[in-house]
Amino acid sequence: MNLQNLPTVSIIIPSRNEESNLPFCLKSLEKIDYPKEKLEIILGNDNSDDATPKLLQAFANQYSHVRYINIPKAEENETLKAKTRTLNFLIKESTGDFLFFSDADIELPAGWIKAMLKNLEPNVGVMVGVTAFRNTDFLNAMQGTEWLMALTMMKVFSDNKIPTTGMGNNMMVSRKAYEAVGGYEKIGFSIVEDYALYQAIIAKGFDFKHVFEPEIVAYTRPPSNFLEQRKRWIKGALESKSWLIVLGLSQAFHLPVFIFLAIYSPILLGITNCILFLFYFFIVLFFEKKLALKGYLRWLPVFLIYMPVTWFVQYFVFLFSKKLDWKGQNFETKIS
Repeated sequence: MNLQNLPTVSIIIPSRNEESNLPFCLKSLEKIDYPKEKLEIILGNDNSDDATPKLLQAFANQYSHVRYINIPKAEENETLKAKTRTLNFLIKESTGDFLFFSDADIELPAGWIKAMLKNLEPNVGVMVGVTAFRNTDFLNAMQGTEWLMALTMMKVFSDNKIPTTGMGNNMMVSRKAYEAVGGYEKIGFSIVEDYALYQAIIAKGFDFKHVFEPEIVAYTRPPSNFLEQRKRWIKGALESKSWLIVLGLSQAFHLPVFIFLAIYSPILLGITNCILFLFYFFIVLFFEKKLALKGYLRWLPVFLIYMPVTWFVQYFVFLFSKKLDWKGQNFETKIS
């Protein structure tokens, strides 16, 4: 495909207090393999109080296809908040035929845009990629295994035309689909803005697709507060009434079941764990081969313990903690 036939692309990246993560993200943006004449990168600063504005401005000054936008402070009568509000500002400034969403703590692959566009099909309004953790230590390996398993299941559902969820750090949306749903001003505020956009686009009649290829695997840096991030996901899933929350929260009840079996039926506990191990084994084997990844299988024995324990703890943290913090912005958690 020659340059004239290539679509224009806008990469949208919001940032709030990301000075420790931005160097990795910005370095990966330098390597994006797409003609600069067809590419714009829009970097937004959401009222950071660290070195984020300086890093973004300095990066934008180096490249003609990069724009830096400083988001103004919110007015009292504004309905959009937090990341949803920032994205709304940045998208308004964009001009691309396709919007590529990512975050400031993400290292993007060089072939990201070309690989996503290669998988584009007629009437597809939203496409979701793959984000992984580098399995360099215990916590990264556990989170990475869990997340890649979840994405594998989402891929299976997607291939069978069952929608699951968006992923704002590795997602593409066509301009046509975004404008058809009225953008975030029509969708409104959501603590899980990526899922809200994904859901709105599908509800409008557009198709969806999950891309599962090595060329679109991005890497995220571990969150500074693991439990707070999970609490935001749970709150968003509950508010949006996503059926995926049932699968997630069911993990919280595995621990008491396992304890019960350990006391009253050790043999049944052993059989249950063997079945789980085989189930996990084949999922990990699949995504390692499909995404050209290595090193996750060796963590499986301890992963059997990690899953029930962390979800049990997470459930009660969410249940008894009313405040939700996102980058220094607080929201109430409610179960309805």
